[in-house]
Amino acid sequence: MKLVINRLDFSKMDTNKIHAVFPIIGHEKTIQLLLREVETGSISHAYLFAGRDQIGKRQVALKFVQALFCVQAPHIGCGVCPSCEQVAKQVHPDLHVVTPEEGKTSISIDAIRKLQATLTLTPYSAPYSIALIDSAHLLQKPAANALLKTLEEPSSKKILILITPVPQRLPTTILSRSRIIRFITPKRDDILQGFYRYFDRSLPEKMVQYAHGRVGWIYQMLENPDEFQSIVDFMQQCTTIVVKPLHERVLISKKILEKKDRDVLGIYMTQFLYWLREESLQALGDIGRGDKHMVVRYLQKALLVSSDFVYTTNRRMLMEQLWLSYPK
Repeated sequence: MKLVINRLDFSKMDTNKIHAVFPIIGHEKTIQLLLREVETGSISHAYLFAGRDQIGKRQVALKFVQALFCVQAPHIGCGVCPSCEQVAKQVHPDLHVVTPEEGKTSISIDAIRKLQATLTLTPYSAPYSIALIDSAHLLQKPAANALLKTLEEPSSKKILILITPVPQRLPTTILSRSRIIRFITPKRDDILQGFYRYFDRSLPEKMVQYAHGRVGWIYQMLENPDEFQSIVDFMQQCTTIVVKPLHERVLISKKILEKKDRDVLGIYMTQFLYWLREESLQALGDIGRGDKHMVVRYLQKALLVSSDFVYTTNRRMLMEQLWLSYPK
């Protein structure tokens, strides 16, 4: 069924409601905690923001930086002054954002060395030089080791913020030297109320269902309704394919996945894994003990496949592997 979704134009959003580019929905307690640290001056030299992808960790990090840099509303961040706007757009001269380079799946040691050289300089206009390393779990081993040297030499003028959905993939030496802030996934009702408060509109029920608390994903889908429709169609195909006999799964999976590029397959895999988790949890409550072991083994396999998905060059093969081994 074709869903009718009105595209959301963020350029018309009230600037007084901007919290680091998009409104932050949820995480009020986390923001209060960070602002309290800014106000009291009890700021750590390194933070690690951990939580599910696309739930607002980067937006909270930028709000934190605004509170540190803002002149008009010190310790809070007004969100509208030149400094706050530069932070929101990630172009402030004292904010240094590190992510995997375009087309790359990891953060290289060269990127960290460049960051380290930048952090040795005196802040240009703000009281701190702040490095924001998004997807920190994608640090190559030499890059992580190089970053550790920076963590071992704290400075009153520089702050590191690492962001990751999987902190367990980071070396324990980095974890032990960082203040870990764990983010809770926003609840469904909070998301619905937040969107109505900021945009005076409701969200499609299926979009909230597929979001699984990922507010950033909802923003992305509202800007790209056609992409959301393709995900809806894909998930309907998923629910069909897993109940088919094995030989039919092979034929259908090839048809669904052909001509899909790497990024699209990544989006599909994420949605499939969320659906798989819900289906498996429901199945565990309905089936016998022997079958439960089978479901658990499949979930373990799915987790291993998903962990390889970021790095593999053959994402189509991994998705086929999951579909074909799905327990009936």
